[in-house]
Amino acid sequence: LRAWAASRRAAAAAPRRIFLLRADLHGADAATLVGRLEADGVRVGRLAADTGVEGFHAFGTPLVAGGPAVLPAGTWTITTAQPTRAWVQALLEENAGRGLLSAYDDTSWSNSLLMGTAGGWTDGPLAPAATTPATVPAIPPVPIAPAYAFAGDSLGGLSLATRLLVGGAAVARVPVTGELTASGVDPATIARLAAPLHVALAGVDAPPAAAVPLRAPHVALLDDLVRSVTGPPGQEDSGRHESRAWMAFLLRDRLGLTVDDLSPAQLAAGDLTASSASALVIADGEGTLSPAALAAVHAFAQAGGTVVAVGALGLSVAQAAGLTTAVEQPPAGFVSAGATFAVQLDGSAPLAWGAGGSLFVLDADDPVLAPASGAVAHHPATPQLLGGYARDTAVLAASPVVLDQPAGAGRLALFAFDPAYRGYVDGASRLLVNALLAPATTPTAAAQTARTTPASAGARRSAASRRSARRR
Repeated sequence: LRAWAASRRAAAAAPRRIFLLRADLHGADAATLVGRLEADGVRVGRLAADTGVEGFHAFGTPLVAGGPAVLPAGTWTITTAQPTRAWVQALLEENAGRGLLSAYDDTSWSNSLLMGTAGGWTDGPLAPAATTPATVPAIPPVPIAPAYAFAGDSLGGLSLATRLLVGGAAVARVPVTGELTASGVDPATIARLAAPLHVALAGVDAPPAAAVPLRAPHVALLDDLVRSVTGPPGQEDSGRHESRAWMAFLLRDRLGLTVDDLSPAQLAAGDLTASSASALVIADGEGTLSPAALAAVHAFAQAGGTVVAVGALGLSVAQAAGLTTAVEQPPAGFVSAGATFAVQLDGSAPLAWGAGGSLFVLDADDPVLAPASGAVAHHPATPQLLGGYARDTAVLAASPVVLDQPAGAGRLALFAFDPAYRGYVDGASRLLVNALLAPATTPTAAAQTARTTPASAGARRSAASRRSARRR
């Protein structure tokens, strides 16, 4: 109650602010966020034309860096000068929990950052004629065309791609920009799939010459390695099992993928190698895998499979299965009870196609990786904390948070953080989908030499376990 009252006082004392969400970058996800706001009674507008904005602060930039900017026509505008002011600030402020005596990740639930929207905010007024009232529009009718192009820079666009692939359509993607083209699908079907995802479609004759064909991901999701304990609040251990549940929700519900549940016993018995799975996903958690199971993970990657490994458990399994030499470095006092950081991306890497040059990730006591080859995303030299609580962040300097490393004929996509966290980190989820869609990789001789042989794996105390302990 004290935290709620403090947030209300902070909202009342804050200046009137106008948030601006661009519709031309990561547009499908911005429209999804706007729809969420509108469902809660928030009034939303759009810029009627390209508009100059004074004192504009782009998301993820220092508070002192405001200056003039030109925002394109169609940019969404959400002002705090309305009855839902506190709710607007709670969802869109970069650090809505600033000043609260709280050390939990709910102080870092910034939808504008974690959903990966482009834009920012200003405390200065906009010209009265600049903004017109708006609602999330219906997708225009889809023309009859040989193929359909759409942006691949949003989770909405990637979800449309995975659903089309599962349905048998041919989908191709342009490297770096991430633009997608689908063919072999009728207008009614693609329109039905695109509308709820807010994905705009354009009829084209054929995919661009630079586009590479994608395969439909078939995912094996490893079960939790430890049994769930039930009991009264404080005695159950649901925090140790959340990561897998979030991952299952993302893969099945949001992406529409075919997902096979895989137990450690089935993995050890060779079921993964005998299946048609293209990817093995290991969510965060606790436990150990047997030598036979680790050998199966190693063989799967060597044969061309993609292994997506998340958090402390994912790192432990990848190390013991001989897929990586990446290691965790001592945290040196670093604590992150759920904090949002800005990280830099290698836009040329397949895992970052369409994502732009930066990303906002939520760190909830996740491993700090030592510098390693194949870094797709990494902290800048000066770690950039944007929201939530963290201390002693210097150890994060230049440390990678996403690695893409060759493993035999396959690849390892290693995430230090959870890209499916609570089902709302859409910006980070894009990188996970990119890993499932990425074209095959060929290892270098040096990378092959660096591999180790499988051994028994034991995970250190996981982030999920530490979060659960902190609640108690």
